[in-house]
Amino acid sequence: MPSRAIIKVIQNRNFLTSTPEKSVKAVATHMQAMHVGATLVISPIDGRLIGICTERDLAFKVLVAGLDPLTTPVEAIMTPNPTAIGPDKPFGHALHLMHEGGFRHMPVIAPDGRPIGVVSAADVSRSRKYSKSLANLVFSITKKALLDSSSLPRTEGCEETLSRLF
Repeated sequence: MPSRAIIKVIQNRNFLTSTPEKSVKAVATHMQAMHVGATLVISPIDGRLIGICTERDLAFKVLVAGLDPLTTPVEAIMTPNPTAIGPDKPFGHALHLMHEGGFRHMPVIAPDGRPIGVVSAADVSRSRKYSKSLANLVFSITKKALLDSSSLPRTEGCEETLSRLF
C-alpha cells in the first residue's frame, strides 16, 4: 500500500468542498452528514484549492475561541494554502508529509490546482492489508497532531484524554 498511487486510494470517494464565505455551521453540518473530517475550501472564481477546514479547526478555532458558527465564515478559521499532493504520488509519501507536518488530512490536487480528493491517515486502516510500520506511522501522525497544538489553548483533562487514546 505505501507504493500505491494516491489516486487508487481515493478513487470513487466523495469529498467536500466549500467556498470561503460559507458559514462554519454550514460546513460542519455537511461534514457531519458526509462523515468526513475535512472540507476543502476552493476559490469561487477558478475552483482552485485555497484552504482546508478540519474537525480540529472547528473545535479549537470556533468552539474554544467562542466564535459564532452561524456568522463566522469558513475562511476565517480554515488553514490557508495547505500542503497538497498530486494524484500520481505514492501513498507512503503522503503519510510521510502528514507525519512531518503534524496533520491528518491532505488535499489531492490536479496539476491545475483544483482538488480531486482528500487522503487521510485513516486511509491506512481502510485497507485490508497494511503493515505494522504503517499503523505505527498513523499512530505517530495522530499523536503529533494532538500534541502539536502549542499555539492553541490547553483544555482541562487533555492529558487524561491523550492517555486513554495512546
